[in-house]
Amino acid sequence: MKIVFLDVDGVLNNKRYIEKCYRRNGHKPMSMYCTPFDPYNLKNLAKIVRKTDAKIVLTSTWRLDDKHMAVLRARLAEYGLQIHDTTDSFIESGRANQIIEWLRNHKYIENYIIIDDECFDISIFFKDKNILQINPEYGLTFGDRIRAIKKLKGDK
Repeated sequence: MKIVFLDVDGVLNNKRYIEKCYRRNGHKPMSMYCTPFDPYNLKNLAKIVRKTDAKIVLTSTWRLDDKHMAVLRARLAEYGLQIHDTTDSFIESGRANQIIEWLRNHKYIENYIIIDDECFDISIFFKDKNILQINPEYGLTFGDRIRAIKKLKGDK
């Protein structure tokens, strides 16, 4: 099984798209479930998952709130995607340790990639071949999609 460890903010939504949406109606989001997702970023995620037959494991703080999860599941479903699992929220020592623990409990992983815009703690524990750092200004781009597919397929 191939896994995409997925962050949300800065990956499926991005600074430019959020600003564009809120310029149209003059206000800013007040919580995560008011934040617009960029369809372009969602399409790129869908293509990664389809081309590699990967499963999504959510690492984002969105996993900690039922309302946020409902919004996220609905948006992913629009693109034929679903969340396979989430990392454990009871491990308080950072996202990297949560991913390490998830991998420790799931032995039969063929390959995985961590897609995140903030990799400062992750890059200490994982190899570059397993990390795809996203520019939060744009979110998950076409170039990111190509790199993710190559990494998940084990290509150089």
